[in-house]
Amino acid sequence: MRLLVIYLIFLSSELNAQATVSVNDLLIKSIDHQNTKFQQIVNTSAALYNGSAYLKYWNKVIGHPYFDTDQLKSADITFQNFIYRDIPLKYDLVKNQLVILNATKEFEMAIINNYVSEFTINHHHFIKITDSVHEYNPGQGFYELLFNGKASVLAKYFKRIEASLKAEDNTSSFVQYDKFYVFAQNEYHEVKRISDYFNLYKNQKDQLKKYMRKGKLNYAKDPGKTLVALATFLDTVIHE
Repeated sequence: MRLLVIYLIFLSSELNAQATVSVNDLLIKSIDHQNTKFQQIVNTSAALYNGSAYLKYWNKVIGHPYFDTDQLKSADITFQNFIYRDIPLKYDLVKNQLVILNATKEFEMAIINNYVSEFTINHHHFIKITDSVHEYNPGQGFYELLFNGKASVLAKYFKRIEASLKAEDNTSSFVQYDKFYVFAQNEYHEVKRISDYFNLYKNQKDQLKKYMRKGKLNYAKDPGKTLVALATFLDTVIHE
């Protein structure tokens, strides 16, 4: 009889625990659902869609003017200090425009850059530089933040429409150009060649060169990867 009572108490505790878990699961799902519904309402609010219709390019230009892909990709956009999540986005590197679908998804539009402070698309995080205080300010616009540490690494991408150099070839193409910057010693520094980076860290130059050789880093082939690796090295080894 005593064993039966103990078993019933144990069974009751198990059922209560399962009920509590089930209730908690329902509460979590309900909160997630409400958050999703709230975000959907926010994402269709008027503020983000006050831009103008996006004007496309003529069909004869080879390639596309966008960052990474010509397809709309889900992005998080900080607009007027509010984060709009999962917004289909393209980043036009020729016009420096962020392109989204209008609220009713009928056409593409360019949102107002002045209200955007940052955005993330395909794991690429862009911030807007408006700083005019520093002497070597690289210029206002969106920069990918490749590394955020004691010395941050940033990349500026842009494209131009360029005609073919062949006289008989009556075509034009979108051509991309990249610039890389390091924010160190409270200033922006453009890194055109690896020697520019070494000049910022003359005392650590030999260590940096050794690290590059060991890691088989090649600035000419992949400047972004090289600068991020060196900045990480400085943060974790030299700056400690």
